[in-house]
Amino acid sequence: ILASIGDIYADLEASQAALDAYTRSRILARGIDYHFLLLYTDLATASQLRAAGSLDQAERALASAESRVSETSSTMERGLFELETGRLQAARGDLTAAVDWLGKAAGHFEETGQPVETARALLHLAVCEFRAGMESPTRSHLVQALRLANELDSPHVLVVAGCDARDLLEKASRP
Repeated sequence: ILASIGDIYADLEASQAALDAYTRSRILARGIDYHFLLLYTDLATASQLRAAGSLDQAERALASAESRVSETSSTMERGLFELETGRLQAARGDLTAAVDWLGKAAGHFEETGQPVETARALLHLAVCEFRAGMESPTRSHLVQALRLANELDSPHVLVVAGCDARDLLEKASRP
């Protein structure tokens, strides 16, 4: 419940409240040795720190998450790690690495039948490709992301991710 509250705060851009909720959730998860929640809170913390521009701290949180991702981890867990790694690489300006990580994440989410996460990963991938000047894959991945959201009858799943895609979405909406 605390991690979900952290997600709500994150969506509302209340970063400190989100980080506090994730920290409290992580403490509880350690007490019951809940692997997925430990991984999730590390990734969520990395995401909040990245969004706040604290890239070195985000990298440390991501390193903690990486230590939890192993050969025995689920495909979904690997996808979540790859998604945040790609977003951090994009924040650092390494669009080539970001495209690689985000492409892997989208593939893992698609493989596990996770249309919401697939759509989000594809949108972030399209943004990085757009910023790198890769016009053809950008268009393809953007169309895929929007089609998935439309099939869910829930385009709101891309609202938060779409904030990072404003330039791409504005260009794509022009004739």
